[in-house]
Amino acid sequence: MSLILYTKNQCVFCDIMKENLNRWGVKYMTVNVQEDPEALELLKERGIRTVPQLFLNGVSLNQGIDTREFTEKMLYDKIMLYINDNRSDWESIPIEIREWAEQH
Repeated sequence: MSLILYTKNQCVFCDIMKENLNRWGVKYMTVNVQEDPEALELLKERGIRTVPQLFLNGVSLNQGIDTREFTEKMLYDKIMLYINDNRSDWESIPIEIREWAEQH
């Protein structure tokens, strides 16, 4: 699994998040919840009603954080927390995420 960015059409905040992730050199896949009803249902089941939402192996990295205030340092901290909490399942952490974190 990898980083998944849940977005929707004509979403300024989604565009901001994509621009930031690209500028930071983060590899991610995009899932448009307007085109993927299962993805929309997944977010709803978790009580999430807004996008963009960035997930790593099913764990939200930016829920409750204003996209305009979400920084590369915050992303790094969230990824490191996830890595530290999941060391026993190290192989489930995508190699590109481990490499990105090691470079920062």
